Amino acid sequence: MPVVLPDGARRDQPAAWVEIRYRNLTAFTLVLFGGDNGLTLLGAHALEGLGLEPSRFPLA
Repeated sequence: MPVVLPDGARRDQPAAWVEIRYRNLTAFTLVLFGGDNGLTLLGAHALEGLGLEPSRFPLA
């Protein structure tokens, strides 16, 4: 999937639709796969798909 990084660089990232579950909630969301040195991050889009407020999950 083509993406634009914060520094303006463009690249293709592998992507897939996945099922995520949190407690009794389930949602399907599009995820991008980063490199080996990339961060693991459940984004606001995924949290909102579960009906959760992203601000309840601050970054560590």
